[in-house]
Amino acid sequence: MKKLLLVIPLVILLCFTFGCQKGEEVTEEPVVDVEAGVKAIKDQHHQATLALSRGDLETLMSVYADDVVMMPPNQATLVGKAAIRSMWEDLLNAFTVKVSVSVEEVEVLVEWAFERGTFRMELTPRAGGESSEDFGKYLDILRRQADGSWKYSRLIFNSSKPPQSPETPEEKR
Repeated sequence: MKKLLLVIPLVILLCFTFGCQKGEEVTEEPVVDVEAGVKAIKDQHHQATLALSRGDLETLMSVYADDVVMMPPNQATLVGKAAIRSMWEDLLNAFTVKVSVSVEEVEVLVEWAFERGTFRMELTPRAGGESSEDFGKYLDILRRQADGSWKYSRLIFNSSKPPQSPETPEEKR
């Protein structure tokens, strides 16, 4: 009987200890309309491409998050909208731009998405002269904003053209 009196408080203590522990909290995964996100991102990219070809800097800048980071080829990393605005202003002041983009993949996660594709760009100097063309690939990361829209947050792109070999002094003549 003495043993039973010792066991009962132990069982009560164990029940109290394990019964009072918090169970694993189950958090519901937010519902994401992936199709709507993909469509919104593709539409936005189309509008940005049109804006670049029209030289519409304000519409172009509206697609970027305030803390955007861009890693263009052969240049330093650009951080923030002001740096990117400056880059686009310089380009649009010097050239007319024709650009086409092929969006090859868009994946939407809860608060983030990525977009991958290819581009072709023709730059014609405003001061006259021959046009130059480039083509390449890109990978963009977008972040969902508080209003549900998507903004470009991190961007990287590069040329697919083979590098040009430096001219020798004889070739320059």
